[in-house]
Amino acid sequence: MSTPVLRHPIGSLQALVSKGDAIPLVAPLRPDPVNPPPSNGGPQVFRTEDFVLESGVTLPELNICYETWGTPNQFRSNVILLCHGRSGNRLSHGLYVGPGKLFDTGRYFVVAMDAIGSGASSSPASTGLKMRFPHFTIRDSVRAHCLAATLGLGLGQIRCVAGPSMGSYAALEWAVNYPAIVRSAVLLVPSGQSTPQLRAIHEAQRAAIMADPVWAAGDYDRPPVKGLRVAATAEFPWSYGEEWYLQLNAVDRYEARLEWTREQILQRDANNIIYTSLSCNRHDVAAPYGGNLAAALARCRMPIMVMPCATDLLIPPRHAQLLRDLLPRATYQEIPSYAGHWGFQEADFVTHHVRAFLDEHGL
Repeated sequence: MSTPVLRHPIGSLQALVSKGDAIPLVAPLRPDPVNPPPSNGGPQVFRTEDFVLESGVTLPELNICYETWGTPNQFRSNVILLCHGRSGNRLSHGLYVGPGKLFDTGRYFVVAMDAIGSGASSSPASTGLKMRFPHFTIRDSVRAHCLAATLGLGLGQIRCVAGPSMGSYAALEWAVNYPAIVRSAVLLVPSGQSTPQLRAIHEAQRAAIMADPVWAAGDYDRPPVKGLRVAATAEFPWSYGEEWYLQLNAVDRYEARLEWTREQILQRDANNIIYTSLSCNRHDVAAPYGGNLAAALARCRMPIMVMPCATDLLIPPRHAQLLRDLLPRATYQEIPSYAGHWGFQEADFVTHHVRAFLDEHGL
């Protein structure tokens, strides 16, 4: 099977510029979300008591919200676990979940969970603790998800755990910490450790939110809209590859897409954004192994697909290349798209290569 054509291939817009041609609009200015099909009964909640975080602080009650699609086979061995990105939630996987899609709900039992601090799982917003909510790590979320999967859903094996960006952090933590459960992993736009540049971008976003007087040290009674909009603006220049922005050379196009980005962030709680970005900043799978990344990744004996985007400005491909070099059974494929960090949404290309990876390993 030939590799599918990319929606946003590298060089396509630059070629037009070099010839003096006009650049058509090649990405929607206000893209519609792609939702997954209706799940098996809607949102479900796994509750556990006295959950001890890495910090040593105990949450008296922790709620993890999840939804499922498809049917477990008789051995409950067809489970796909999906981990969402920093700005997403359990319903952010619509491009890849459904009949005939990459994670075919006629073949797999698909589970998607909200991370701590996101969606309908325990968070500063859902608990009412606001900035008094204890700080957490990606590993805390993964351990909570493991409890939900094993004790809540009765699962003893996960055929594949997959996710983009923050979801790739979680998927990698699954592979490192629960190698007896995870049979494979797919890491989209990943890194094994948070990068200084990404931490700086997150710091700029947090500073924008916290500078809004409405934020009121986290005790706001209405959203700090001004701060949230500035936070979205701070990240916007880093979200895509450099070439992607050529289509926005007209002022009205640029403003339309930037305004859409600002509207999207207003759908999230400000304190949740702060906490989630802090958990991403602390991301380091090597931390429990004395900072030795090679030692941490050596625990991953399962096949792992490592898939960065060639033009990613937030998490450049060199971080995925390091994972490729250190993981015992890595398959590496760059997404040759100018979509940058959002290259994981090149659904045809990603589906083609991930499906080949799963088939090659009998998954």
